[in-house]
Amino acid sequence: MNLFVSEKEALANAQKTLDGLAPYHCPIYIFDEKGVPQQIGTSVLIDVFGHKFLVSAAHVYDETHNRDLCITFRNKFIPLRGDIIESNSNGNRGSDRIDLALLEVSEDFEAYLADYKAVSFDSIDYNHICSSLHDYMVVGFPASKNGLRYGTNSVKRKIYGYAGKMADAGVFDKMFISPMSHVIVNFRKNKLMSLDKNFVTFPDPYGISGGGIWLIENISFNRRLKIREPKLVAIGIEWKKHHKCLLGVGVATIIEMLKTHTNIIPIQGIVTNLICVS
Repeated sequence: MNLFVSEKEALANAQKTLDGLAPYHCPIYIFDEKGVPQQIGTSVLIDVFGHKFLVSAAHVYDETHNRDLCITFRNKFIPLRGDIIESNSNGNRGSDRIDLALLEVSEDFEAYLADYKAVSFDSIDYNHICSSLHDYMVVGFPASKNGLRYGTNSVKRKIYGYAGKMADAGVFDKMFISPMSHVIVNFRKNKLMSLDKNFVTFPDPYGISGGGIWLIENISFNRRLKIREPKLVAIGIEWKKHHKCLLGVGVATIIEMLKTHTNIIPIQGIVTNLICVS
């Protein structure tokens, strides 16, 4: 039996995967000095034992120190409200290899997230170790594709997904990080193949910071084989142009941050592989 589908069908499977993952991702906006909304980041809505959080890169949530961050709900901009748990709270992001923040969703704010789905705890692989054996999909909203619609006060919501393999192992050493704590995906933005088999260029990934990195290891297999559901394994935090890769911090860090900063009882008994990382 042929284990692999054609390249075209693999692309179609990737598109179906992105369509399924899109509802978990929420774009984040800020108003510039002229009052024009700008999309600056992506967030992922997760549900941890009944507690909901909008997870994003900490450098995205840092903007709350200057002005409101917003999401959209029925063509209206809704300011984010809630307590934020962040890595390296002294604000020195240059030395922050985690760059992760979680906004706890209050009951009154949850109504504004009705158009989104929350990633269940069962769909989070908090002990994933980045490996060349897997396929990954990085999902988010590129800022260049999510501005105002011409002549209107409404914004575009165009989500993108990039499927790729782990970067060379040497990149982890150069960044002084571990595959246990981070995920690094090769990123070649030029000459990518689209569904119509034309070569395209991926938008600059500014704005996808805070989006999910998903384990999608089975998109190339024959449709008759069992396809496992994607698992959230990391949150994207940076485009490393020099290394031609996208960097994410593993969701084990989310677990450890919640253990330290919340009173969610079930989370306290979960052991992550971060205890092995010095």
